[in-house]
Parts: sequence; structure tokens; C-alpha cells
Amino acid sequence: MNRKIRMKKLLPILIALSSVLALSTSSFAATPNQGTLNPGSTNTLQWVGDALGGPAITSETACQDGINCDVFTIHLTGNASDYAGKQLLIKITFSMLSDYDLYVHKDSVSGKVVYPAGNGSQPGTTEQVVINPATSGAGDYVVHIVYADVVPTDQYHGTANLVSAATATPPPMRTATYISGGIAFSESVPLKAPVALRDGEPSNRTDFLGNAYVGAIRGFPAGVDLWYFDLKPGSPSFDPNMRVPFYRGQPDAFSPAASEVELGGDGGGDIDLAVPFGLPTGQTDPTLAFSSLIAANVSTGNSIDRGNTFQKNPVGNGTGGIIVDDRQWEEFLGTNSVYLWYRTLQPAVTQVQRSDDGGKTFGPAITAGTTTQVGPIDVHQATGVVYAGTSQGTVAVGVPAGAGLPPASYTVRNAATDPNGVAHLFFVTKVADDGTPNGTVYVCYSNDSQILLKHSTNQGQTWSLPVQVNKPGVTASNVFPWMETGPTPGSVGIVWYGAPQPNDDTAEWKVYYAFSGDASSTAPTFRIAEVTEPEHVIHAANISEGGLTGANNRNLIDYFQVSFDPNGAAVIAYTDDHNDYDGHTYVARQLTGPSVKGGSVPAFPEGAALRLPNGTSSVAVEDTFPPRVPGVNGEQVTDYGLDLQEGNIPRIKAADDLIA
Repeated sequence: MNRKIRMKKLLPILIALSSVLALSTSSFAATPNQGTLNPGSTNTLQWVGDALGGPAITSETACQDGINCDVFTIHLTGNASDYAGKQLLIKITFSMLSDYDLYVHKDSVSGKVVYPAGNGSQPGTTEQVVINPATSGAGDYVVHIVYADVVPTDQYHGTANLVSAATATPPPMRTATYISGGIAFSESVPLKAPVALRDGEPSNRTDFLGNAYVGAIRGFPAGVDLWYFDLKPGSPSFDPNMRVPFYRGQPDAFSPAASEVELGGDGGGDIDLAVPFGLPTGQTDPTLAFSSLIAANVSTGNSIDRGNTFQKNPVGNGTGGIIVDDRQWEEFLGTNSVYLWYRTLQPAVTQVQRSDDGGKTFGPAITAGTTTQVGPIDVHQATGVVYAGTSQGTVAVGVPAGAGLPPASYTVRNAATDPNGVAHLFFVTKVADDGTPNGTVYVCYSNDSQILLKHSTNQGQTWSLPVQVNKPGVTASNVFPWMETGPTPGSVGIVWYGAPQPNDDTAEWKVYYAFSGDASSTAPTFRIAEVTEPEHVIHAANISEGGLTGANNRNLIDYFQVSFDPNGAAVIAYTDDHNDYDGHTYVARQLTGPSVKGGSVPAFPEGAALRLPNGTSSVAVEDTFPPRVPGVNGEQVTDYGLDLQEGNIPRIKAADDLIA
């Protein structure tokens, strides 16, 4: 029988089968199974569950549509910008007899997780989520209801409607005092990598000796770049103004080897760095751990010679995690142990792995539940308790069973909510080794207009009221916060992007820094300064907060960071696109003002042996690669020197004299 005859005979069967599948698929949905809202809608969509309701289930991935879960699709027409000032409120109600879990996906039931079920396994009478379509986009939102443990006759009732963000009742907050001035930063220095069209989203770490590292991404599969600065007090090449970046090349870059591509040898999607809290036995320099993201995996490695050479894990984290990952973060415990935290895709399941060889290789993964996105991970050095935040405003807390052991499980605790959401963009969680029994855990987040801070002293079981970090009335839009903590209770440093305008095409953004020595008090004081020069606007357009699916401008990518040097001075690396068509990484260091370690930042001069690039001096810097901004006459736009290309062949002047 030839192929045409076989297909002719099979065709009626396939048609019949497809009809059965279509009928069975439609029965998986709620009643009705969909509804449409537009930006001006005032009506409420309503539906009722109609799945069978058994057997009981504990996760979305294990449920069967039509049996113990069902689907309702919300169609939001128009564009994301049409929903400015509006929120989508989705709610389900049911009796105390049953336990339902609410999940929301974007575009399809297997699409990106927007809300990962906050009700857990505890029965209640309602569950709801507030979504901001202006940042997460218009289009389809698929409500997936899991019948966790229900009485079959007790079906849930669902509603969805648009509400005004302006009418939402703000949560109670702590009051704060704001002081402007008294903190000065060095002039901003760009770190453009050779022949790189972009390099942004910088990871920024300074170890306890003063070795400072900044890593930035070109984007997958172009790899990541690394720079080194000498911030060691008393060093002959001490560089307090961060004028001399030592380019360390690409610790992770494109390779033609297919096996490396599959297992994470080629990164560039994200980068994170980590530094230890002591000097490992037998080493001259503290370890530098790095991780770089490829969609299929996470590439990891470390350096024991200040980034001059790297030892890489040849197989990524393929033996420990789940292939297809996103947004990895790292943190040291002591001198050799490193925790790696990331999420999988579709479904978005959190993964935690631990390395005991300085971040080169990692052990098996355990999970801390589902999420939409993960923020950074941190470890309380005194107790080994691990904290990791998610964009739902929750913190996963892992308490080890004994000294030196990794946590065997994680408890997810709610830390913060806000009428306009807490994921603009990453929900930042840090724990301070401040001498208190549990350390003070802080969460820092944006609701688009405010930078907010909360803390806990009992491992996240209870949380303080939030306090606004940015000074009211100065900037209308405030996004991308990051923070680090100091060694005494209440000492924190926080950075963010702020603009006097709404987050639209009229916005002009600058970098801000706030210091508090009493952030855990009932009425904190924040001293606030502009990191960038008064005339220096780093970005003049809207900023995307939606990651790869965001509709707005992504030149600044998704985050930037702050670290502290041994003098307690803030070291800041951020993305800036004012000098080019795309974003590049810039750095600045705090020169005066309060130290996170107490007192004031000492004014040490540059090291006598600090060598500037060839053709430059402290006065004439126009030949610098990359150029100083502002230039010698205050120029805000300067040309990148030494990057000539002839016939697409780069001609870059060697900088052997800059190797440290």
C-alpha cells in the first residue's frame, strides 16, 4: 500500500479523532470559558468551575484539566500602554469546605506564569491576584484553577474586572526623614568592552580585601564581559575614582562546540558574581565565582587569581538542575560554599543548588515552590540560613539542620504586597550579619512610583510596615531598586533609577543612592544623593519592566547593583545609553559621606603606582578607551576611542600595560 492510499484510509479516523479531542478540550474549560475586557470596560466577567473535582491534587503540573482543574481565558484588547493606571483584578470564591488554588498564565495555559497560586494548601474562602497590564502586557491571561481538595458539588465562582490603580487604598507605612546632599560620588566611568554593541545589566561585587568586579552581558550567545578594579586600601594601585578599569575579557563566550551550547558553555543571557567572606586555605586571593545564563542551562565557574583566568564547569549545572532555566543568582557562605538560585520555565519552578568548591560545580537541586520570577539569594553567615525572594513578594527561607549543612527544604513566607505590585522589576532580599541572633532580613522593591523597604528579625515570620526610601515629590517614577546591608543593625545602602516624569517617552532618568543607619527603626532617616552628575541623564525614554516580553524600551535591560568596599563606600555599576544607541555599563564610587560601616568614608588618595591608559593623564583624557564622561570640557557625548573597524575587522589598540 503506497503512502497516498494509507493517508486516504487514515483521514476519516484522524478527522473523527480530532473532533473527539476538540470536544474533550472544550469540556476542560469553565462555564463560560472566556471573556473580553477593553481598557474602558466597567463590567465584570463571571464564570463558574465545572471540573469533576477529584482526586485531590497538590500542584498545577500534576492536575488534569476537566478532572481536577479547569481554565478561563481573559482577552485584554488594545496595547499595554492603554492600561496605564488600571489593574486587572482576578478573584475566585468558594466555601470553607473546599480548597482551590488560583494560577494565571500569559497567552496560554502553558505560557509564562503571572501568578503562581498564593493560597497553598490551606483551605479558605477566596483567592485573588492584581495584575498590572501596563507592564505585563495586553493579550490573553489564562486563569488555571486547581481543585486542590474540594467537595465536588462545591464549585468555585470566578470574577475578573478592571479597577483603577489610583483608587487603591495605600498600605499603612512607617514615616521617614529625608536628607539631601552630604554624599559625593566619583565621575561616571564607562566600561565599554572592545567591539561590543552593548554591555549592560551589570553584576557588581567587591570582596573583603577590596578586589572589585563588574560583569555585564552582551546578550546570548555573545557572552559576558568582566572588569576588575583595585579598591584595596593601601594598595599601590588603589583607584578610589575607578578611573582605570582592567578588562578581564569574557569568562563566558560563544563556542562552536555543540555540547557546550547544550550544557551551558555559552552564556550571555544573564550574569551574576559572588565573592567569599574569607580567604580559602592555600589561596593568595579570595575566590570569584560567576554564573552565566543560556536558556538551556546555567554556566558556572570561578577564578582564584582576581579574574585573570577561570576554571569552568564543563557541563554547566545539567547534572543537578532542570534543563531550560532563567535568571540565576549566587551567594557565598563562608569561603568555599556557594548557593545558586534560579527558576525553570513552563512551569516556573524554583531551584536551589549548592557548591562546595567555590562555585565551580554544584550538587543536586531542591525546590522552593513555583514562582513567576526570582530575585537574589542571600545567606546569613552566622547561622547558614538561606533567603531567596520572588516577584510575588514572598521569601523562601531555608534553615539548615546543622552547622555547615545545606537546608533540606524551604518555607515560603509572604513578605510584601502593594496595590500596584512588587515586581518592578526584581524583588530584592538581603540578610544582614549585624550581630542580632537571626540577622535582619530586608526586602526592597518598587511599586513603580515608590521604592519601599521592609524588614524582619525572626527569619521572615513577621515583617515590619514598609517605609518609602525615595524622597516624596522629587521623582515620580522609581524602578529597579537594589540594596546591600552593613554590619550594624539598620545600616543599608539602596540604589535605583528615578525620573521626575511618568515612565513614558518624556522620562529622563538618573541614578540615585540612599543610605540609612537606622532602617530597622520605627522612623528611619535616609540620606539621598544623585550618583550621576547633575547634567547627566542616563536614559531619555520609557523603561521596560517586563523582561523579554516587555513592550517598552529595554536599553537598560533589567537591573543594576551596588556593593561596598572595605572602607564602607558604595560601589555602583549601572547601565547608561546616553552616549550610544544601546546601553553600556558605567561605574561610580562614593567619595564622601556616611560609611556603611559607621562614621564617614575616609578620603584616601590614589595609589602612587596607579597607571592610566596610554595617552592619558589626570588632565588629558580624550584618548581613553573608553572615554571619561563628562569629557574634559564637560561633554556628555564622547566618542569611544581605539575601536576602529575596517571591513568588519576590529582594530583595537593593545593594552598590555593595563594588566594588573
